[in-house]
Amino acid sequence: MSIATLREVIERPAPPTTEERRRVERLVEAGRAELSQIGARIGQLEGETSHLLLTADDATLKRHEEKIATARRDHDRGAAIIRAAGERIEVSLQRDPDRRERLDAVNRDAPAVRKWLAERYPKLAAELAKGVAQLRELEFRIEAVNRDLPAGEKPVEGIEASVRRNVAPAIADVMVLPPLIGGELNLWPPDSTASWR
Repeated sequence: MSIATLREVIERPAPPTTEERRRVERLVEAGRAELSQIGARIGQLEGETSHLLLTADDATLKRHEEKIATARRDHDRGAAIIRAAGERIEVSLQRDPDRRERLDAVNRDAPAVRKWLAERYPKLAAELAKGVAQLRELEFRIEAVNRDLPAGEKPVEGIEASVRRNVAPAIADVMVLPPLIGGELNLWPPDSTASWR
């Protein structure tokens, strides 16, 4: 069935979009599996030939030979269709000279970034969440102290004000550190649940 579908594909222009090209690539893989099954069927039929030469009449032998010929033709046609589909995939990739390079670059870079997200992000996000919680808590304490200073004491400068010089908006108010799994509590702000699933 995959080979039959591929035959329709190769009669059309080369797949122009990434999604269509991926569909053709999946069909090619399925077509190769189909081709392997046809090859196994040919082997089985050929294995029966010696026995039939000794035991079957000419009409039975002729039908058997026709089955082998049909299976071989199906195999050869399938192989040709799969080759043509592979060429269509190459044409699609080469239409845009940078397309292959971009694809290779993404495939090259993705594993390292995926590993970073899975292994490093949770630790870094937890560290950031802890630091921002401490920052927010200390800012509240500074505000409270500044509202009730001993006589003659200068107000304590806020932490963000001393470092950023521009504290609008405050980091704690705008930062969101979602978990890797939807539905779990955000790492920041605390006690909020990730809305995505």
